[in-house]
Amino acid sequence: MRTATREALLEVARSMKPLSSVTIAPERTVGDGNLAYTYGRASWVNGRPPDAGATTYVRVV
Repeated sequence: MRTATREALLEVARSMKPLSSVTIAPERTVGDGNLAYTYGRASWVNGRPPDAGATTYVRVV
């Protein structure tokens, strides 16, 4: 089963456009006991020049 899942992920990865100008910026980390998580922002450009597309901005946890 693991092999089928890996193959499916590889197929999706091959179908994606490359990303450029990737930025991941952590804003704060919260933790208590054995659990911690980080809030932040990320952005990337879909594709590479000269065929680069729109910039995507997201919040991350």
